[in-house]
Amino acid sequence: MNYGFHPANLTFRFIIEVWALLLYVQMGYYSGAGIWRYVLAVLFPIIMATAWGIFNVPKDRSRSGKALIRVNGLQRLILELILLFSPCLFVLFRGSYATAALFFLAVGVHYFLSMDRIKWLLAQRG
Repeated sequence: MNYGFHPANLTFRFIIEVWALLLYVQMGYYSGAGIWRYVLAVLFPIIMATAWGIFNVPKDRSRSGKALIRVNGLQRLILELILLFSPCLFVLFRGSYATAALFFLAVGVHYFLSMDRIKWLLAQRG
């Protein structure tokens, strides 16, 4: 399958990223009390988006191709999986089973369709 860099799959990935950001807002909100709810609801998605945006594999066609902080492909893949499955686990433990299952399924389908990108990432050693 060669869908990892296909515009439709990249659009699907973007939707998953936005969904993850919204789940990070929820994570922040329910992780604090009082004013901290709102601080964490803003802070969590900012941290996620910053990590997602600055740690890149050079010449990754699914991104801009530019890397502010260069990482190898395995490091990038691990980062993506952590950033995407953390909110999934959070909503699962909060009892939102349908949301967790749907998000997990969406991420799984995206990575299944992205096998060519995963192979490319794992080949990027430097």
